[in-house]
This record gives sequence, C-alpha cells and structure tokens, in this order.
Amino acid sequence: MIFIKKFIKKYKIELFIGIILALILSKFLTSNLFYIAIVPSESMKDTLMVGDKLLVSKNIEPLKVGGIYTFYHENKLLIKRLIAVGGDHVKIDNNNVFVNGNKLDEPYVSSLMTKEIHVDLIVPEDKYYFLGDNRNNSNDARFWKNLFIDKDDIDGKAMKLIDWHNWKSLS
Repeated sequence: MIFIKKFIKKYKIELFIGIILALILSKFLTSNLFYIAIVPSESMKDTLMVGDKLLVSKNIEPLKVGGIYTFYHENKLLIKRLIAVGGDHVKIDNNNVFVNGNKLDEPYVSSLMTKEIHVDLIVPEDKYYFLGDNRNNSNDARFWKNLFIDKDDIDGKAMKLIDWHNWKSLS
C-alpha cells in the first residue's frame, strides 16, 4: 500500500496524462471505428437474441450479401441481414427467397414463414434490401413502405457477438 502511494505521488502527472489519453482514445475508437449495439428485438432470432451485445464496425466496405448490418430506417437503428444489392432481382415465394433466380441457402432461418408473402422486385441501384432471420417476427423490407435502404443509412457491420466467455464471429 505504501508503494502504491509513493508511486502515485511520484508519477501523478504521468498517470493523469495517461488516463486522459486513454479516455480520448476510447472516445475516438468508439465514435469512429466501432461501437457496441444491443439487440432490441427478436427479429434476428436464433442468430441473435434480445439483449445480445454486438461489436459493430463502422467500416462497412465492402457490403457483403449475407452480412449482418446496423442501419437507420424511419429514424430507428435496426439490425438485419443483407439479402440483395442494387440491380438484384428478389423473389419470395412459398417460404423461399430467390436472388437473381438462385434460391438462397439460409441455414440461419430456423422456422418457415407462417404468413404467405409474395415478393417480386428489382432492387434499385445504390439501394439495399434487408430481412430479419426470424421471418415470423421481423419488421423488415417485406413490410416497409420504403422497401430499400440507402448506403448512407447503413451505420455498421456486426462483427462479433460479445459474450465475455465466448466470442462468436458473425462474418
């Protein structure tokens, strides 16, 4: 204990500067490079559960179909999976999602849609089409008035599921 008091007394300016630099670096990193998002709903169940914490990278390039992204839609921050990009033809029929005529392999979707939904559209250039993994309980592009998301509204790419005992990659 005496050693700690002497150390603090001798190096108090250095400690103070170190703490200030650590706080500045932390603020810079969390506002410019990454942040932590908390899953607010069951729309991505079973991939993500309500309350899960995600490490989200602000570096979204390149956008990758199948990736999980955070974005703003009607002033709300949402977490969904990217299904299609500008120019893609999306068709949803009989619980299957087709992009450009190819049926998507979606092992992350755990249950069939209970509502019969038919979608047939072309994603406009520079727009993106997102769906939740929990198709029976996801407010996503199938139901939105504005079906597509602008690139400027995409805020980040979910990188890791933060579980202090076991980090899970989402890429």
